[in-house]
Amino acid sequence: MGARVLIALLAIAAGLGASRAATFEEVAARAARARSSNDIPRAMEAYREAVRLKPAWAEGWWFLGTLAYDSDHYADGKEAFSHFVRIDAKAAPGWSLLGLCEFETGDYAASLEHIQRGLQ
Repeated sequence: MGARVLIALLAIAAGLGASRAATFEEVAARAARARSSNDIPRAMEAYREAVRLKPAWAEGWWFLGTLAYDSDHYADGKEAFSHFVRIDAKAAPGWSLLGLCEFETGDYAASLEHIQRGLQ
């Protein structure tokens, strides 16, 4: 094998090794920046990635849910708020927004239950 080919292969291998998965902190910061700059699709994508990395991150589920609700993506909001209230069962706003998302998706019985829970 020629020296040039070997050098090229080593350079490619080094480049592949240099790419690494982003840490939770990096993804969460990227999500917050996108949300702050009102880049809703990019923020939602980053929050989804962040909660995959750290499923117990209540703040991430909250922002994912509110961004989905504000974008009329009620099924996504329902999923996010369901996770959020499992983490923080005392969060009345989470129950209320879960109920509103359920209402918008036609799940009226669950909607009423969760909105009432939010009001309590």
